[in-house]
Amino acid sequence: CRRLDLKKLNRKTLETLIRAGSFDNIEPNRGALFAAVEQAIKLAEQHHRNRHQGQGDMFGLFGDSSRDQPPSLIMNPEEAWDLRQTLAEEKQTLGLFLSAHPIDEARDTLLQISRGRNLAQLQENMENWQRPTRRGDSIEVILAGVVIEARSMVSKKNGNPMIFLTIDDRSGRQEIGVFGKAAETYKDLCKADNILIIHGKADYNYYKEEWRINAETIHDYYDARYSLLQKLDFTVNAEALADNIWQTLQETLAPLEDTHGARISITLQNTSINAQGRLHLPAAYRIDHDNLRRLEHLLAEPQVRRHY
Repeated sequence: CRRLDLKKLNRKTLETLIRAGSFDNIEPNRGALFAAVEQAIKLAEQHHRNRHQGQGDMFGLFGDSSRDQPPSLIMNPEEAWDLRQTLAEEKQTLGLFLSAHPIDEARDTLLQISRGRNLAQLQENMENWQRPTRRGDSIEVILAGVVIEARSMVSKKNGNPMIFLTIDDRSGRQEIGVFGKAAETYKDLCKADNILIIHGKADYNYYKEEWRINAETIHDYYDARYSLLQKLDFTVNAEALADNIWQTLQETLAPLEDTHGARISITLQNTSINAQGRLHLPAAYRIDHDNLRRLEHLLAEPQVRRHY
């Protein structure tokens, strides 16, 4: 900003370059840099005014080098974008994902939810499935991926809504049909770049002699990674826990009790005496991002294993 003409390098241009990752070699924290744009422009404008008024040269005559040092840009690292926002800004600017793929941070969780089977493995299984002996027989499937295409239309036969999704998990791509009530219920989720978890049925198309997948329920990944949790296992360094940890933990969890929530177990490890023990908490608990972070903080940043 100090070197260039701010009339040409304006705020909008700077923000676009940050979204695209053009400054990553200078500062990889795009969110903090984006939040500091206004500050950078003001500092640069002051720098240009000082140069125009000759202040830098005047101070230099008296050997006061400290006054000639330009003020530094101050950034807040907590302004960082998560991967989801980073990629959304990148896609909006460039029209594609360049630095990563949305599925990257979700892959391990999606594999757990989809029973350890990615799209390529599902498609391989489908090729080996036997043709049904009775029409109408179907096979339940769970699959997940990022939406790369969503086509909405209305059935000419009955006027019901239809959506055809193409999802990608970097192992393969699969088309899924969403019909009738499901199309109406989940239409807001069926948008490009959303990461979805789909429970559905594979039906055999006798005319084309192939299996087709139709969605029954659809979950957004960012919600489902908590709402579909069955159990959380924490492995904790017992020596790092606060003295009043159990009272604090009880006070934290009591308002979160939920019969439809996740069970929690805590494995305590004490390396100094080479011993460990496990606690199974008596209730199920409602877990979301904030609740999980609170528990991780209380338990001194434990190892966490999720079960779906």
